[in-house]
Amino acid sequence: MYRDHTKVIRIGDRKIGGGNPVLIQSMTNTKTENVEQTVAQILALEQAGCDIIRCAVPTMEAAKALKEIKKQIHIPLVADIHFDYRLAIAAMENGADKIRINPGNIGSTERIKAVVDVAKERNIPIRVGVNSGSLEKELVEKYHGVTAEGLVESALDKVHIIEELGYDNLVGGAVVYIGVATGFAAAMTNPFSVGIAQTIADVPLNSGVAYRAVIFAVFEMVSIWYVMRYARKVKQNPELSVLYGCDEVERSDKKQYDKEVNFTFRRKLCTILFFATIGILLYGTSMLGWYIDEISSLFLAMMVVAGVVGGSSLNEICLTFIESTKSVVSSILVIGFTRGILIVMKEALISDTIVYYLSSLLDIGDPVISAIGMLFLQSIINIFINGSSSQATITMPIMAPVADIVGVSRQTAVLAYCFGDGFSDMFWPTNCSLECGLMGIPLERWYKFITPLFLIMTILQVFFIALSVCVY
Repeated sequence: MYRDHTKVIRIGDRKIGGGNPVLIQSMTNTKTENVEQTVAQILALEQAGCDIIRCAVPTMEAAKALKEIKKQIHIPLVADIHFDYRLAIAAMENGADKIRINPGNIGSTERIKAVVDVAKERNIPIRVGVNSGSLEKELVEKYHGVTAEGLVESALDKVHIIEELGYDNLVGGAVVYIGVATGFAAAMTNPFSVGIAQTIADVPLNSGVAYRAVIFAVFEMVSIWYVMRYARKVKQNPELSVLYGCDEVERSDKKQYDKEVNFTFRRKLCTILFFATIGILLYGTSMLGWYIDEISSLFLAMMVVAGVVGGSSLNEICLTFIESTKSVVSSILVIGFTRGILIVMKEALISDTIVYYLSSLLDIGDPVISAIGMLFLQSIINIFINGSSSQATITMPIMAPVADIVGVSRQTAVLAYCFGDGFSDMFWPTNCSLECGLMGIPLERWYKFITPLFLIMTILQVFFIALSVCVY
């Protein structure tokens, strides 16, 4: 590799790597706590042509002294840290432009992560250092002593540890959020979206699976490509993150997830029960015509069975069920209210009026354009109706007859609902603001990340909707 092909690193107001000039670095031999002597030595080195200066930080007093030293010098300051990760954090908080650490001496991954988090927040580079005195015992034995090969392997291992901690919050959040939104938009057999919409539209349950399977594959590949592309970019250069400088996720409580959990026999049985439940669900919905009542009964029964198998008492199972249900009470109420609205609309003939005006709006003589119009209409409705089941319950009794009038199949109307309900969840603020809050991501930064993908998916949705007019 040529030197001008290496990564560019900023240290204070200087740059190294890439095509930048080679910079001269020296190190003080004074006690860093002695600000006067340390500053005098640094100023003398500046006169001699030194570009970067490194100071040892063996104590907290030395770390705090960096703040005063920085005020009196003119070149970037590097803090040399040994053993105590708290000194690295303190040095950065007191003005160090770069830190030099040996992760092997710092301690656990949690301690290294604490240092990395502060460095990311303050845009401070980390130099990974290894030496013969800190070389791991297994590497000494592997290479029969302290060798260059052992030092290189140790350095690469430590760099890898830090790189693994380099993803921003958005990567993890996007994996979950985009996965869910894509799954809803391109769902093949989802009983809570496709199932409800097809039942209301009087379309055979789980029909059109083959076409939606193609859509699902395309959407998933595009989503995975987009997230992985961003993740690789951020990992290579954290400055390219859309969250650069504003990583706001609280990390204080993450240690609770670090403890090892034994995969006991009971847990293995619960895992088998989970997959068995999915299998029964797929068989019931596709072969036996199961719907909400049967599906709910299946989930309730398996919850009790899994609880007993897992070693919980009936009282514990009931309490867990109550706690879990609290989070979905609002959605249950919304579905109930929307059902009431639907009945009122039907009995008062309001639905007929809406159908008439929507059909007039969408009936422009071209089924393809009418179908695309239904897609955008469903997307706009999703701003105001967040729940997939609720949107299906309210819109499909209207859109199904509209589809008949404008010459579009009801299967296409169902697809337009799925597209409009699913992927736009990631874009409309009424939907994504909550998720951004949970992820600790500012809304404007989320839009910077998601807008290109949303536009790509919109184009794909228009294409597949137009094609569905020919397919169905």
